[in-house]
Amino acid sequence: MKVAFVALGSRGDVQPFVAIAKELIRRGTPSVILAQGLFRPWIESEGIQFVNLPGNFTKDMSESLVAKAIITGNMKILMEDFYNKERVGQTVLQVLRYLKNDKEVTLVACGPAFTFLAPMMYQISGVPFCGIHLFLDLVPSSQIPCQLFPVILPFGLSIRLFQMLAHFALHGPLIKYVKELDFSDICDFDATKAVFKPQLSLPHYFACSYNITPRPTDWPDDILVGGSVFYENRLGGNALSSKTAAFLQHGNAPVYVGFGSLPADLCTDYPAFIDELVDHSDPTMRFIVFARNMDNSQVTNASGEMLQKKWENSKRVLVVASEPHNILFPQCSVIVHHGGAGTTAEAARSGKPAVICSFCCDQLIWAAYIAKANAGINAGSFCRLTGKQLAVLIKNAEEPKVMAVAKELGVRIREERGLENACDWLMALAGGNFALRKELTWFEWLWGLLLALFGIQFIPQLSKKTN
Repeated sequence: MKVAFVALGSRGDVQPFVAIAKELIRRGTPSVILAQGLFRPWIESEGIQFVNLPGNFTKDMSESLVAKAIITGNMKILMEDFYNKERVGQTVLQVLRYLKNDKEVTLVACGPAFTFLAPMMYQISGVPFCGIHLFLDLVPSSQIPCQLFPVILPFGLSIRLFQMLAHFALHGPLIKYVKELDFSDICDFDATKAVFKPQLSLPHYFACSYNITPRPTDWPDDILVGGSVFYENRLGGNALSSKTAAFLQHGNAPVYVGFGSLPADLCTDYPAFIDELVDHSDPTMRFIVFARNMDNSQVTNASGEMLQKKWENSKRVLVVASEPHNILFPQCSVIVHHGGAGTTAEAARSGKPAVICSFCCDQLIWAAYIAKANAGINAGSFCRLTGKQLAVLIKNAEEPKVMAVAKELGVRIREERGLENACDWLMALAGGNFALRKELTWFEWLWGLLLALFGIQFIPQLSKKTN
């Protein structure tokens, strides 16, 4: 028995799979992670077998296109860059070749970026596949919005429309391209004539907090939401740098300001933004500012270097390149972040109020749910935010009611068994408890299509509301 993970995307997308693989290995179940090469040093340092996949997230994703997509709100140009068809095709071939050579693998878990191709790889390889997701928008629900527009329509129309548009604009053309690849060195399977099962026919698991986004009550019973999966050990050990530890010891708890790998520095003059934030905050307020990097390293960028140079000897502002959130966040007063799934969960677990400055996709919805729970502030789009405005929002987050709710939410999230539940589920599947989910009947397909067509008429109104 062996579990393989296919993880694509940024550091935040890969981290949950590293945590799960480490726990499976601790339990005695061999695991391997298939990811892009920039993550090799980090993953291998954790004692996990690594298999290289084509591409490099930091180079393939043009920073200028990322900035343009976020500033304009047109994520299509970003998706076209991320889902380059030649790279996707080579990735599928690499996964299948690895599975052909490693007969010990009894289960493959795909991350959210790649699950739409999992049914195809399952039928070609014969190795069971499943999906692990970080947000609840795969299964239609009348209680959860989709990432395309954070509006809930009846009958699960928001998610149905999102899936329909994603298929026609993105998934469908990619599946068609991959079906025409040469699989002759892998098997005799004729993919061009095959009819692949729908994505939802495979088992799926949602590794996100049911204390932040409750599991929809209209979901099938076999769709599990098991809690957030936290990665405890970062490259270099599960400890703060000596400089950060010293900064925390000499003064009041600082405000953390960091936006992960998101291009805050490309959306605004980031050093000037931080200057304005500091200037309009209480003189006693201190800050730890994260200087963006795209992988799990100490490498920073030009704006980060400028910030480090300006605040090098400051007792009020410390600029960092990489620190373990699980150690740092509980020692801060407020967490200002971008609203990524992992960072949102880690900030909530710390029991500290958050100010979420979203950029795109599911970040908008995480921000809305944290604000709805009154455990933090939804600052809206970062691109429209000034340092002066952020200073006011941080002050609002420090109100006693918000701090009390955030503290209570942290207690509940720390009681979740997210990592344990995910590993239990995977071990059951890998151990022989794998079964395809019930496929939709023709009536259910027709009903879903009619609902989706009915919902199309709402798109112009939704576009006006979200612009």
